[in-house]
Amino acid sequence: MDRKTPLIQGNASVNTYIVKFFRNILRWNYPLSRKEVYSFLYFFLIITSYYIIKPLRTSRFLNEIGAENIPYFYLLNSFLIFGVVYLYNLIVKAFRNKRKLLLSVNGFLVLNIFAFVFLFNFSASGGSSAWFLNSKAVSTVFFIWASFFAVFVVSVFWSLMSSLYNTDEAKVSYGFIGLGGVLGGACGGSITEFFVTRIGESYLLFISGFLLFCCILITEKLFSIHDSSDSVEDKIVSRPASGVGESNETSTLELFRDPYVRLIAGIVLFMTMAGTIFDFQLKTLCQQDIYKEIPFQDLVNQVVDSTISPLNSSAETSKAYSEDLFKDAAVSIREDISKAISGFRGASIDRLAMDNIIDGAIGSYLSRPGFSTLAIHPSPDVVAEVRKKFTSTYTTQYFGWLFKKVSLLSLLVQAFLTARFHQTIGVPLSLLVLPVLSMIDLSFLFLFPVLATISIATIIQNGLSYSLMQSSKEQLFIPTSDTVRYRAKSMIDTFVFRFGDAMASILILLVTRFFGYGLRELSLVNILIVSVWIFVVFRCGKKYISRL
Repeated sequence: MDRKTPLIQGNASVNTYIVKFFRNILRWNYPLSRKEVYSFLYFFLIITSYYIIKPLRTSRFLNEIGAENIPYFYLLNSFLIFGVVYLYNLIVKAFRNKRKLLLSVNGFLVLNIFAFVFLFNFSASGGSSAWFLNSKAVSTVFFIWASFFAVFVVSVFWSLMSSLYNTDEAKVSYGFIGLGGVLGGACGGSITEFFVTRIGESYLLFISGFLLFCCILITEKLFSIHDSSDSVEDKIVSRPASGVGESNETSTLELFRDPYVRLIAGIVLFMTMAGTIFDFQLKTLCQQDIYKEIPFQDLVNQVVDSTISPLNSSAETSKAYSEDLFKDAAVSIREDISKAISGFRGASIDRLAMDNIIDGAIGSYLSRPGFSTLAIHPSPDVVAEVRKKFTSTYTTQYFGWLFKKVSLLSLLVQAFLTARFHQTIGVPLSLLVLPVLSMIDLSFLFLFPVLATISIATIIQNGLSYSLMQSSKEQLFIPTSDTVRYRAKSMIDTFVFRFGDAMASILILLVTRFFGYGLRELSLVNILIVSVWIFVVFRCGKKYISRL
C-alpha cells in the first residue's frame, strides 16, 4: 500500500499530534494511502446519499399512507429482500466484467433517483388521473425502493473493498473506511435538515443522485490506483447481505448445530424485534405529535399566500382590485389567525382546530364587502392540502435532524468508547449496554409516550447500535471456525434479521389491530422482548469467555 506521502502536510509538531490522535485515540495507522482516502470518500458519499433518501422515504410514507400501515410493509420487505438479493446475484453472474457491473448498478440507481424527482413533481401537480401516478402510489413505490437502495449500494461497495484489500490490509484500513459511513450519515441528515425547507423535498433527491454519480467516478479512480486492474475484476464477488451463492443448507446446519452460534442468532433476533417495534412507536408518535411542533406562523403564511396569490393573479380580480388591497388582506388574515392561535397557548391544538381557525379567518375576510361581489371563496381543501405539504416538509426536516444526531453519537462512541469498553469491561458486558439502556428508555416511553421522549431514546439506542453493539457483535464470531464465521454469519445477518422484522410486525398487528391496544401496551411487550434479549446475552457471554 502507498504510505509514503502523509495525507496532511504541516510542521512536525502538528503531524506528530495527528499521528498520536490516529494511533492512540482512533487506532488507525497514519499516514493514509490514496486508496484508503478514495475508499473513505466512496463510503461517505453513498451513506450521505442514502441518509438524504431515508428521511424523505419516512416522511412521505407517514403523510401519504400512515404509520398504522408500516407493519404490513415490514412484512412485505421481509419477503421481498430474498427475491431482490437473488436477482442481484443473477446479475452478478451474468456480468463477466465485474468492473462494468459496479458501474452499471450505481448508474441504474442514479437514473432511479432522477426518475423519482420527476414522479414527485408530476404527482404533486396532479398531472395525471392515473392511480399509479398519484402521490400515494408514488410514495408507496418509493418506500419499497428506498428499503432496498442501501442493500445494493452497500453490497457493491463492500464487494469492491474485498477485492482491493487483502486480509491484513483490511484489518488496518476498514476502521478508517467505516468512519466515512458514520460521517456520511451525519452529513446526509444535516443536508436534509437544512435544505428541505429551502428547495423542497423532491429536489433534495437531485443532491442524492449527484453524490451517487460521484461514486461512479471514484470507482474508476480506485481501479486505476490499484496495481492490477484485471486481477481486481476477477476477484470481485457478490457480497450482498444474504449469502446467496453459498450453500444455504450448510449455513443452516452450521447455525443450529452449535449452541454458541444459536445464541448469537438469538441476540440478533431479539435485538431486531425490539428495534422494529421501537421504530414503529417512533413513526406513530411522529405522525401524531409532529403537528404540535410545527411553527404555526410559517404554516399560516403558506396557507394565506396559497389563498391570496391565486386571487391576485386572476385577470378579473386584478382589474377590480389593486395589489395593495391583496397585501392588506394577507396582513389582516395573518393577524386574525395569530389572535385565534394565541388562545391555545399552553394547551393542545389538533389539526382540525388549526384548519378551522385558518379556514374561518380566510373565509371571513373574503366574504367582506368588496370581495363578496365576486363571490370569491377559498377552496374547501386548500388549508388541508397546504397543511399536508407543510407537515411532510417538516417531518422530513425532523428525521434529517434525528439521523444527524444518531450518526454523531455513533461517531463519538465508536471513536472514543468502543475500544475502551472492550478492553476494560470486555465484549460480554459491552453487549449488555444497549439492552439495559433500552429497558430504561422503554420504561420512560411507557410513562411519557410523547415525541420528545422517543426522540432522545432513538438517538441513544441507534447511536449505540451502529457503534458499540455492532462492533461487539462482530467479535462474537472470532472464537468460531471459518465455516461458521462466513456461512452461519451470512444466515444470521439476513434470514434471522428479516425473520425478526417479520415477527415484530406480527406482534405489532396483534397488539394494535387485533387487541386494540396502544403504544403503552406495546412498550410493555417490548420490555418483555428486551428481557429475553438480556438473558440471551448473559448465556452467550459465558460461552464466548469459555471459548477464548
